[in-house]
Amino acid sequence: MSRKLIDQSKGVVFGVFKQGIMLLMVLTSLLPVYFIIVTALKEKTEYVFNKWGLPALPTLQNFLTLLEGEKIFRWLLNSTLISVSSVILCVMISSFMAYAFTRYTFPGKSFLFTLITSLLVLSPVVLVIPLFRTMVAINLHNTYLSVIIVYVGVMIPISTYLLTSFFRSIPQAIIDASIVDGCTEFQIYKNIMMPLSMPAVITTILTNWLYIWNEILISLVFLQNDSLRTLMSGLALFKGKYTTDIPLTMSGVAVAIIPTLIIYLIGQRYFVRGLTTGAVK
Repeated sequence: MSRKLIDQSKGVVFGVFKQGIMLLMVLTSLLPVYFIIVTALKEKTEYVFNKWGLPALPTLQNFLTLLEGEKIFRWLLNSTLISVSSVILCVMISSFMAYAFTRYTFPGKSFLFTLITSLLVLSPVVLVIPLFRTMVAINLHNTYLSVIIVYVGVMIPISTYLLTSFFRSIPQAIIDASIVDGCTEFQIYKNIMMPLSMPAVITTILTNWLYIWNEILISLVFLQNDSLRTLMSGLALFKGKYTTDIPLTMSGVAVAIIPTLIIYLIGQRYFVRGLTTGAVK
């Protein structure tokens, strides 16, 4: 009896320990968000004497100054246009490639798939100079199209790998049944593969969006016109201009994280729903 009580006590202690670790991880993740929000609602003078505490008198003056003095709306529009276009193109191209790798047999298939996935270890930083020289040579530098092409190229390897792995897990019986029913290859792709692969599709969309929205180096190099800059690259220059005004800088960061937070919350809901939906009834 005592042995059973000891085992139960150990289980309770271990459970409390796991919950404590998870709570600590959550608090650590939320701490930067808390700092951004409370700092953005403070005046510069109050921030100097109260960096981590709640604002005594919350103010929106930093956001008003940000909206009045900088091209924040233009940068936000640029980021939205580039991110949405890049994500759509990347998911379309990667899903077509994943479908081909899953459904067809052709010479060099294994080598091509290995070559594409091997690009995962290649850092985009080493590609910036040759890609920039290429864009200059074809007269595409300082255009939206240049960064969209680069972003799509950078994200295709991981996207293709994720979608191919999930496509292969779809039971062949479902595909065979659709062929018997007279479905074309495109109908199989559109009505079978993509809906059943929604968890992988949502994961790919979120991964691409988070990378493209938060990326700075490529947008700084390829978009040198101030009116073409993305939100993150514009905020990088904005931070250099207002180095000592931390509350004003944090208001810009707060504006930048809102779209990402909305996309993540929406995507997370569909991701969980997709994981709990069975492919075969």
